[in-house]
Amino acid sequence: SSGINAEYGGIYSCVARRDGDQLSNATIDLQVMYTPKILNSYKWSPNDESAMSDVTLACDVVSNPPLNKPITWAKESRTLTGREDGIKITRSGTGSILYLTNTPTADNSGKYRCIASNSLGETTEAFQVTHNDMLMLRSSSNRPQAASHSHYPFSIFLTLVLAFLLNT
Repeated sequence: SSGINAEYGGIYSCVARRDGDQLSNATIDLQVMYTPKILNSYKWSPNDESAMSDVTLACDVVSNPPLNKPITWAKESRTLTGREDGIKITRSGTGSILYLTNTPTADNSGKYRCIASNSLGETTEAFQVTHNDMLMLRSSSNRPQAASHSHYPFSIFLTLVLAFLLNT
């Protein structure tokens, strides 16, 4: 790992001076590439055994480069489409929400995952739903798994920019 993260991205200006005189300057927009990151995820279950309400599983994702396909959901090893009985999937801003449209039962209990991918890799977030699951819980994670891809360390990049500026 090069120690570079998304927060290093932004607009950078470089000015070359000699004896107080400005020789050259340049501004660059540094785009840091990274596998998808799931920023917020949550599971909301009914708080009353008699409640007949949806169980909500949600994932909010940021990614650069952008996702190469929509966020997908899976239950155990089966990909979900949102057309299954008792399941609804919607997009929400930068994420996706899966609704189990009635209180958890043995039929819809299991391990659910949201899956986000871009050209650099894939990230998953896992949620365990049980038929007696009545609490708001944080999910478990399988954080970014990068595909084979290399980046120049940030310091080398800035050195290259400065060398370019001094030679122009």
